[in-house]
Amino acid sequence: MKFTSLVPGLFLLDLGGVNAYLITHDGMTLVDTGSPGDGPRILDALAELGYSPQDLTHILITHHHPDHSGGLAMLKQATGAKVMAHAEDAGLIEKGIGKRPALKPAPGLLNRILFQLLLKSAPDEIEPCLVDEVWDTDKVLDLNGGLELIHTPGHTAGHTSLLWHQQGGVLLASDVAVNIPKLRFHPGYESFETGRQSLRRLASLTFDKATFGHGRPLLSGASGIFKKSFGV
Repeated sequence: MKFTSLVPGLFLLDLGGVNAYLITHDGMTLVDTGSPGDGPRILDALAELGYSPQDLTHILITHHHPDHSGGLAMLKQATGAKVMAHAEDAGLIEKGIGKRPALKPAPGLLNRILFQLLLKSAPDEIEPCLVDEVWDTDKVLDLNGGLELIHTPGHTAGHTSLLWHQQGGVLLASDVAVNIPKLRFHPGYESFETGRQSLRRLASLTFDKATFGHGRPLLSGASGIFKKSFGV
């Protein structure tokens, strides 16, 4: 598995079609866990970076889909890390439910094609895992020098983006949008209009960099690109 240092204290873990992120500044937090079977690959990446499994203290799940929570149960068992997720999706993670039936393609022919190719065939189940801490309102965690949880529903009801208050501000946008080949709507949403509102909200914030569950990061001027793409 490839991993890349994006800025000091933040690594992109390329799991093949989906990204997870490791924050190593002032503690260690993993954001998302890839698909079922990706847990050992993430542990291998930790070892290559010189860390033991027990160095990982927190796992934040941005939403319950299998390509983001599929490796969670194995990693929680291996590391003992505290698992956190939004209330709207946490119950599904604990029940092993990989997606809701409400997921539909975003407008446009390309999105319909990608939805059929990538999302329609995704597994419906994951290995169930206990969520240790559930949130339902935005808040700033005293982790990694300041990690803000921002509820950004639409792709799923509990989808959460993270704003890391370091390095000029890094938005970990997960699946609120994709950057393939440029910044655009994700191919699938439970509620496209709600997702668009979440993107408008993110476009009102200030951050220098942005990362995504799918696609390349934006490493400069990211909030301006969000405003141009999704601002009112």
